[in-house]
Amino acid sequence: MASLIKLGDRYYAQFYEASRRPQRKRVALKTTTKRAAERLRRDLEDQYALGSFDPWNLSPPPSPATTLHEAAEAFLAGKRHRRARTQHNYRTYLGRLGASLPANFSVAHVTAQHITAWLDSCNIGDVTRKTYVRHLRVFMRWCLAAGCIDHDCTDDVPLRRVPSKYPKWLRPEEVQAVLDAIDREARTTHWLKDLILVAVNTGLRRGELLALRWSAVDLRARTLTVENGESFQAKSGKDRIIPLSDEATAVLGRMSARRRLPSDLVFRSAKGAIDELYLSHLFKKYAVKAGVRHASLHGLRHTACSWLAMNGASVEAIRLFAGHSSITVTQKYMHLSEDAFASQIRQAMGRIAGSGMPDPAEALTADDPAQTNPPKSS
Repeated sequence: MASLIKLGDRYYAQFYEASRRPQRKRVALKTTTKRAAERLRRDLEDQYALGSFDPWNLSPPPSPATTLHEAAEAFLAGKRHRRARTQHNYRTYLGRLGASLPANFSVAHVTAQHITAWLDSCNIGDVTRKTYVRHLRVFMRWCLAAGCIDHDCTDDVPLRRVPSKYPKWLRPEEVQAVLDAIDREARTTHWLKDLILVAVNTGLRRGELLALRWSAVDLRARTLTVENGESFQAKSGKDRIIPLSDEATAVLGRMSARRRLPSDLVFRSAKGAIDELYLSHLFKKYAVKAGVRHASLHGLRHTACSWLAMNGASVEAIRLFAGHSSITVTQKYMHLSEDAFASQIRQAMGRIAGSGMPDPAEALTADDPAQTNPPKSS
């Protein structure tokens, strides 16, 4: 929809529509960094697709005196297509930053020092600190594209390096313990067991599970589709098809007998749609009762990817299954596939040894006369 072009040291997003005049419209991204420009281009593409941005009919740029509150409200208005939880996070972090600054503070005057002082007052850990800055960066880059600021100050916020940790996952017996706890305790949450079983077999995110509709489930083909629409936007923004295991097919097949319309949600409580935070708290409640205190709902997604890695699935297969944006994210799970990895390497080396190729050790020896003809001992 829009191509990224560079003129001098600045980047622009160029839109094309054959029916418009002119057919091409260029929008300044006001950045000299390609990575930042690519993010801004994608954001403008999303807004253009949703009708909230028209490069052929741009309103005058906001005044440099635009307050942080005014810029935040305009930014949030353009994010109405995002998930409710994402919108809540943006509003929360921007509201808290605004509360730490004087009233009617200009967004153009916000500096890295202001953000750092606010983060220090929050008494949060390094990981949470990084999350706050990540959300603020989306806002600041929106302001940059809108002309409210001429520099993204979040790039200058000091962040301590966060150690890369392996994802927390559950063993099969731990998942079963949670299911048993639900059987013992639950009265009106029978749907939770089905959701857990589908989660560990599909690796769906919380929002993807709760947005799943029967129209996206094909039991005959044994697949389900993560679909993007007006009411739901996947994290990657892309649809993906997930193969269903025998267990997932059996669970969904049993549940399908109770469905009403293709447009119905797959997972719903007796009261209707399930709230995301309520689901996370409910799962944690039964995990604690089962003695699996380290378990979390998102951990079921890690569990699905971990089980695939341990059973020899390739890193690319797991990436496509999980819908990860890059293979770097998926590689966090590959430490669990050491046996499969070692087996593949040994098999490959065995094929080389049996192909008539010279043994590397022998080749090294042949090239070194001192090794082929060692000195005689006196």
